[in-house]
Amino acid sequence: MNLDTFREWMGIEDGLYSRSYDLRKRVLEPSKKELDANCPWSFDFTEIKENPGNKRSKVIRYIIIPRHIIENENKTLYKQSLQSKITARLQLSPQAYEYLRYNLDFEVDEINKNKKTFIEAEEKIPDFVGFLASLAGPSKLADKPKAYIVGACRRKAKEY
Repeated sequence: MNLDTFREWMGIEDGLYSRSYDLRKRVLEPSKKELDANCPWSFDFTEIKENPGNKRSKVIRYIIIPRHIIENENKTLYKQSLQSKITARLQLSPQAYEYLRYNLDFEVDEINKNKKTFIEAEEKIPDFVGFLASLAGPSKLADKPKAYIVGACRRKAKEY
């Protein structure tokens, strides 16, 4: 990225930090240090000089490379992010998944859409499949049987 584009992106006024040394010391390095310490994403940068063999040569652009810092991730959000990418079939027990799918007539996308609720309920409710079985009859009387089941799982999980 050339210096003019970089200054524009950063909102740096013309004439401010006109020397590359000042730009590096007052903008790039403090920003990098702050991001390294607190954020899951930071960057590395390399200065590209007009004459690479001359140390005093003018910097004409920067190469900025984003870097992921896993240690700075919020563990809960990171876990949720990973779980959101994995299908419910791999996160629920086979018995619970198959009961939802074949006995309670949930479609795959409906299970995946409510997987957070089902996973939490399965973790907290001791006999989750038995609990699901107990919902089969009453859910048939409800206007929206699947919403009834999801709501019941959510309420029961909160009790534990």
